[in-house]
Amino acid sequence: MGELTFVAHSEDRGDLGYLFFTSDELLAFMAVESDVKLERDFIMEGESIGHLKILSRISIIQHGTSEDLPQVFSVRDLGSSLENSAEHPSATLNAMGDRLIRQFKSTLKIDDVTNALSAYQHAMKLASPGDPKKGIYLCGAVGALLERFKSSGNVGDIDRAISMMEEEVARSREGTSGSLNHATALSNCVTLFHTRFKHHRNPQDLKTALKYQQQMVKITAESDASLPKRLQALGYLFRTWHAYSSDSTDLENAIGNHKMAVQLTSEDDPELPTRLMGLGTSFQIRFERYRHDLADIEDAIRNQKRAVRLFPEGHINKPGVLDDLGLSLAARFQLTRNRDDLDASIKMHQHAIQIIPQYHSDRPSIISNLATSLQTRCEYYGDLEDIMAAINYHQQALKLTQDGHSDIMPLLLNNLGEAFWTRYSTTGVVAHIDSAIPNYERALELLDILGSGFAMHRVTNTSSWEGVRVRTLLNLARTLTTRFENGKGNLEDINRAISCEQTAIQLLPEGHDSLASCLSGLGISLAARFKTLGNLEDIEVAISNQQRAVGMTREGHTDLATRLTHLALSYQARFQKLGSFQDIKSAIENQQRAVQLTHEGHPQQHVRLADLGKLFSSRFTDFWDPVDLENAILILQQSVQRAPSWFAHLPLRLTNLAAALASRFSYSQEIDDLERAISSSEQAVKLFPEHQAELPMCLSNLGRSLIVRFERTGNPKDVDRAISHMQKAIALIPRGHAFRLAHVLAGLGASFAARFTCTQDLADIDLAISYFQQAVNAIPGSHTDHPVFLSGLANSCANRFGKTKDLADIERAIASHQKVVRCPLEEHHGLAIRAYDLAISLLTHFEATGDSQSLSEAIAMFKKATKETNGHPRTRLSAGYAWGKLCTQYDMPEFSEAWDATIGLLSQAAGLEQTISKRHNNLVYISTITTFATGAAFDNSAFESALAWLEQGRCLVWNQISRLRTPVDRLRVAKPSLADRFVQLANGLEASGFRQQSPIPASEVAITPRTIAIQDEIHAHARFARDWDNLLSEIRSIPGFQDFLQPPEVADILERLPQDAPIVIFSIAQERCDALALVSGVGTPIHIALANFTYEKAIELRSELQGYLRAHGVRLRDEELDPDADRGGHQVQCHRRQGGLYRVLRSLWLDVVQPILSAIGYSSPPSHRMRIWWCPTGPLAFLPLHAAGIYGKDRTPGSLVSDFVVSSYTPTVTALLEKLKEEPAEKQGHNAVLLVSQPETPGRTKLPGAKKETEALMAMMARKGIESQLLEGDEATIARVKEEMAAHSWVHLACHAVQDVATPLNSGFHLHDGLLELLEIMPQRLANTEHAFLSACQTSTGDEKLSDEAVHLAAGMLAAGYRGVVATMWSIRDKYGPEIASTFYSRLLEEGGLSTEGGGVTNFDGAGAARALDYSVQKIREKLGDGESDLLAWLPYVHFGV
Repeated sequence: MGELTFVAHSEDRGDLGYLFFTSDELLAFMAVESDVKLERDFIMEGESIGHLKILSRISIIQHGTSEDLPQVFSVRDLGSSLENSAEHPSATLNAMGDRLIRQFKSTLKIDDVTNALSAYQHAMKLASPGDPKKGIYLCGAVGALLERFKSSGNVGDIDRAISMMEEEVARSREGTSGSLNHATALSNCVTLFHTRFKHHRNPQDLKTALKYQQQMVKITAESDASLPKRLQALGYLFRTWHAYSSDSTDLENAIGNHKMAVQLTSEDDPELPTRLMGLGTSFQIRFERYRHDLADIEDAIRNQKRAVRLFPEGHINKPGVLDDLGLSLAARFQLTRNRDDLDASIKMHQHAIQIIPQYHSDRPSIISNLATSLQTRCEYYGDLEDIMAAINYHQQALKLTQDGHSDIMPLLLNNLGEAFWTRYSTTGVVAHIDSAIPNYERALELLDILGSGFAMHRVTNTSSWEGVRVRTLLNLARTLTTRFENGKGNLEDINRAISCEQTAIQLLPEGHDSLASCLSGLGISLAARFKTLGNLEDIEVAISNQQRAVGMTREGHTDLATRLTHLALSYQARFQKLGSFQDIKSAIENQQRAVQLTHEGHPQQHVRLADLGKLFSSRFTDFWDPVDLENAILILQQSVQRAPSWFAHLPLRLTNLAAALASRFSYSQEIDDLERAISSSEQAVKLFPEHQAELPMCLSNLGRSLIVRFERTGNPKDVDRAISHMQKAIALIPRGHAFRLAHVLAGLGASFAARFTCTQDLADIDLAISYFQQAVNAIPGSHTDHPVFLSGLANSCANRFGKTKDLADIERAIASHQKVVRCPLEEHHGLAIRAYDLAISLLTHFEATGDSQSLSEAIAMFKKATKETNGHPRTRLSAGYAWGKLCTQYDMPEFSEAWDATIGLLSQAAGLEQTISKRHNNLVYISTITTFATGAAFDNSAFESALAWLEQGRCLVWNQISRLRTPVDRLRVAKPSLADRFVQLANGLEASGFRQQSPIPASEVAITPRTIAIQDEIHAHARFARDWDNLLSEIRSIPGFQDFLQPPEVADILERLPQDAPIVIFSIAQERCDALALVSGVGTPIHIALANFTYEKAIELRSELQGYLRAHGVRLRDEELDPDADRGGHQVQCHRRQGGLYRVLRSLWLDVVQPILSAIGYSSPPSHRMRIWWCPTGPLAFLPLHAAGIYGKDRTPGSLVSDFVVSSYTPTVTALLEKLKEEPAEKQGHNAVLLVSQPETPGRTKLPGAKKETEALMAMMARKGIESQLLEGDEATIARVKEEMAAHSWVHLACHAVQDVATPLNSGFHLHDGLLELLEIMPQRLANTEHAFLSACQTSTGDEKLSDEAVHLAAGMLAAGYRGVVATMWSIRDKYGPEIASTFYSRLLEEGGLSTEGGGVTNFDGAGAARALDYSVQKIREKLGDGESDLLAWLPYVHFGV
């Protein structure tokens, strides 16, 4: 066969060019057994290029036959012919195969690649065993199989190619003649296995490709120029394999190989930017998957920026690395919250879009990534323009994909759905969820069509068909669940959501990265269905799945906090159904961990805080731990403050905060809390869109708060507004939401029940009963709210009975209450109120019918409520009061037990977790309990019980303070660590109690640093109180400490009484008046029934005394300068009102003091008067027992109390005994006097007597050698006086003072720069202090509403540490102050000082203060006489303490 030349010829221009074929080429044409189509460029005249297309049938004519017909040689025959040829047919066939492969790439005809495969196979067959090109022919055949596999998808082709190449790898390893270079064979195997992996997604293929690539790198010399390229490929394979293995070692290997590839690549190598790009991607993955280490993302960004600089303009990879850099900047933003990163990310994506060719296959992916960054910026900063632009870009990306790249469409549809979800999250408009759902559904349809043909793309967060399908299923489930929870969907939605998540789980093998997301999502949907249908199996499975999800999530994973939150909310849902304390405890623990894992500035931080706040609020609602409530308020305030202003669910946050504030009002009765709750709810209602799912509950909560305010203020507008809000809420609740509907129905019932109390209109109470019954019927009996609604129904029936007297109503009430009490609850505060409500109904039934069984059951229920330790202290106290009164009234044997329990609750009711001011406010409403109990004790001759209850039930706040200051020397020896904790908690509690808390205006809805700081203080105080109770329980469990800080036993009190000095404590009750005299050596209290004295008489005497004082100018507010001005800053004016003071003092003597003195053996004045301490209670505390007697013309010897005893006062018996136990300052060698004088206080009347008084005392102290210091005028500032009080054992204050009637704790001494208030004095813990002389007005006046609490300046000085105090009951005259003070100190130094040879005094004892004051009074009496008005000069002076 010869050569063949084709000539291209034109009639106009002649020969244009030619094509030349050798004989070998012609033979190769024949071997393909087909028509031959040739295309070839050729040289034309003038050096231009021509193109020739030839179609010809190549055949050989066999001569000598009968038929002269063309016949195509078979391959077999041709091969046989060529074997005998002198040419090189294998080379010719290989060249023919190469040409056919090139032709296939142009025509895409499968026959071309099939014919090429035949040519390569014949080349292999015809090649000699030692042919050095035999491996090349095999490569051609393998390449043809690979091309045909790529075109047809025939798995047999790729399998055959792999088999052939693996055999070649074995031959090349052994060095067989004619085999491929070993590295080339390995490289081909890598390509083949990786190709099959991309088609089948069988991880084993990827692993095998990685193995061969490792072998190839291993045999590559360090000097080999191909080493960087091979390291780059190895890094890529490790990174890809890591997506399946989830083994961090694989990613570390990827980074290591990429680093080596970069290090071995010169700066001018055009491959350097590509290798930098791969290294950056690996760092980015390690950042996102593992450590979230800033260094990783910094390395990614640095390498990617370098690649961007090195890629020349127009390079095909430059758009891709810009896109990668945009993704890394967005990832760094998630860590640093630096908006510049997010803005730069958007710019990188925008730049990539600008330079990528219009129809490049990666363009839709890059546009989608730009949209995602805009979406993130909207999520953080709330700019709706960003999310609108993001949605637009996602839609553009989809449009570009319509005509091709169909395998990327599911990703883009999914991303568009997520953008609509973000728009919903930002705006709260449920319609955007409706827009998201069709995109997810279409994405799933396309994924089903694509199946395993789905390939990897540049779109963020994609990996595999399964991965994208799972992600899409989860997104669809999330939107369906949310639509269902928002009341816009139906059961089909939630069932579909659950089905989607179950499908996703089935797609994933155990241990897959996405399995935890699927399990958590399924838990969310099951919990949502449970909340509506109440099927316990749903919530059990939900919690189980979410526990698995959390357990599968490693520490540091970005989704761990989210999964913990979902688990917490499922525990909460089960708690709301079953009321298990362990469930709400687990919920809080998981949510606390979620919050701890959420860094500052994270977009979900305020969301997770809100969820934690709601959990604490939920636990408080059932278990009434004040720390939970304060936690809830503080955390909810933080969530509101940190939520962006555009946050769609801000109204819901305000609603939750309002609910917590309303709960605190129910606990503490602080009206400010209720007002703020109402204001917050009203603000939330204004912000809610009309059809927001949470709006009905917000309206309901607002209505309930208005009802509570109505019950407090009686304003009928509140209850009418409440009804209106409730009715609107019912209209807005969609069908199928039975729990929400029941809650609002119950609220409406409560509204009509409240209005009934005002209107007494039976129509209102009938409606209340109807609505409560509907609420009860709407939910299953196992639901935690069922007993709440049933209680409302019972109370309404009882209220109707009060109007109708129809026994059926009260019997129905009792039956309902009994059902409620039988509902199982563990450690629930509701147990107390439920028992109490049943007791009230039973008592009502007894009062109506006389049924003794009802009375017995009522007493039993009151007892049960009293002893429920988890109940609200106020509920328990009310129950105990009722229990004690019934036992007293009906002479029950439980009499002592009832009152012991009730009096023991008084301190709890005062509220150690409250400020001192609030505790005093709490005590106003419970002050009668102690007097009733002690009156009952006297009725039953239980005198020791009466003493115990008087001591335990009075001066509650002082007792609390005293307990906090208890020495712990004995405890420190036994348990040093507990002693340290005791001191730490005591200090914290005391400091918190004395803080002055500024009220937050009800109109101040915005959460500011100030409101959070205030709440933080409240929260810390509540935590101190809880820890204190726990600590006391722990200490009392130690042997020998069982009675630690318990109220003292009566026997202990009687053993510690002072010698020859009785203490008299009073009980002034409305039912009877009594006194107990405690005398040393007498084994029992001496009871004196004050038969001629009554509570009403005490009130009358107090009123008459006050009238007399006012008539004589005492306490009048007149700032005119007057020589007779008193030290309250008031001008003393005399009026003609005679006899009143005499009558008061006479009655006190005849009806009170004389019977007591007689009872203790003082029938006639003794030669040496003993001391006596008065401990008055009730209105008697405002009457001058120390001056009782008959004055004037009727006076006879032995008709004055001062004829018999030297009087002192004490707030409580225990307080006096503790002071007596203290060591006097003079024995400690610390004896110095501080004198404070304010003769001209700014804004007050002048007190010239104050200057005269202190100057005289300074001179006296100097003469006696007593260390003293005078602070006068502008030196006497608040800070300086407090400082010097700590350095002196005695203090004498000659200044103005005031008793604040409205706020007793604001009473104080007027100093140069302001008022030294009682609230500032009480926290002082002054060591080595002895005595205080308060030469000022009203320093022992106290508060009439808190007569048993000793809220006055004298008691404050005792609390600060002074052993004794001279004080005044009302205003004193300035002109007599110096004389009384001078006589007092002179007598004290004479009687109680230790003299020196020079006439000085080394020390003087405060124990003589009472006698010194008595002596001063006697001297002024001698001077002025006993004229009625003259008594006012000395009568106000009293002595407290030792």
